[in-house]
Amino acid sequence: GAPGAWSSVRVLPAAPAAPDRFRFCHFGDSGVTAPAGWVRDGVMTVQPDFVIIAGDLSYADGDQPVWDEWFQQMQPLMATVPVMASPGNHENKDANGRGYLSRTTHFEPPGARGWYSFDYGRMHFVASTGGAFAADLRLPAEILWLEQDLARAALRRAAGEIDFIVFFNHFTIWTDQEGRSPNDPLLVVLLEQILLRYGVDLVVVGHDHIYQRSHKMAYGRPAENGYVQITQGAGGKSMRGFDPISEWSASAERRYSFCEYDVEPERVMLRTWAVDDTANERAGGLELIDELSIGLRNLVFRNRAAASPRGSAELLPDIEAIRRNTLARNRRDCPADGHTHR
Repeated sequence: GAPGAWSSVRVLPAAPAAPDRFRFCHFGDSGVTAPAGWVRDGVMTVQPDFVIIAGDLSYADGDQPVWDEWFQQMQPLMATVPVMASPGNHENKDANGRGYLSRTTHFEPPGARGWYSFDYGRMHFVASTGGAFAADLRLPAEILWLEQDLARAALRRAAGEIDFIVFFNHFTIWTDQEGRSPNDPLLVVLLEQILLRYGVDLVVVGHDHIYQRSHKMAYGRPAENGYVQITQGAGGKSMRGFDPISEWSASAERRYSFCEYDVEPERVMLRTWAVDDTANERAGGLELIDELSIGLRNLVFRNRAAASPRGSAELLPDIEAIRRNTLARNRRDCPADGHTHR
């Protein structure tokens, strides 16, 4: 703020110590467009306990006043509920994430650098950079941390302390949009193998400017013991189309929208709400375009997923190749001339 320009003082209520039931929302790829305002208003309508933004928040791309514009647009939401976030490829364009990292007190725990975890009720959340900031050479540390964190979470789930594990970052693991990032098969395979080893229930992502939900899947195919990927990149920036839709896809919509998750003991209800009509013009209210109920994994699966964490020798033999590929991806997606906007 500055003289005459300070915002109003707002107070967010503390969460209950151990809520049995709660609601959170998720979207990505926001920007400062009119549809981003529609999504913000829609999220406020359902009154969640907190919000996850899966990367590409402001699209400032190095132009720092755009961050101010984005925060002004998001202020009605962020002044009422906590917002947790993960960085995307456009955050990387701010000097390898400095624009985002200088503002993480708004949406990350103290000391986080784009990767962190937290519990809410009986659900464990794990945030990752997906390699967005690979140039800062912390990717090996993040991968080892992810392995340790998910191993502890899986053990706690087997012991009955939590019910679900949610992984979120910007990038999709699998996509039906040809040519889209991550485009680093080694990193995708490594991350997915970790998620499957510890039985992650939900993979919550953005990046593709559409809505798409998978069946339970593993390695690009439907699998009963796999995870459900929720791609929600329809947060307002722009809208993209689909390439031929794969067999793992259960729902696909080209609508500006957000996801609402109602969480109760042993069950999660997903509802996806469009804020526009089929021509992507603003609608008069919310339209339900998808829903899914997800139950607690069976005891055999939970016990099997409570595996011991592995060390760097087993996890990181290809780390130099992963680092090179991921750096090349980041430079390709956000080149210095600023002409690529994905």
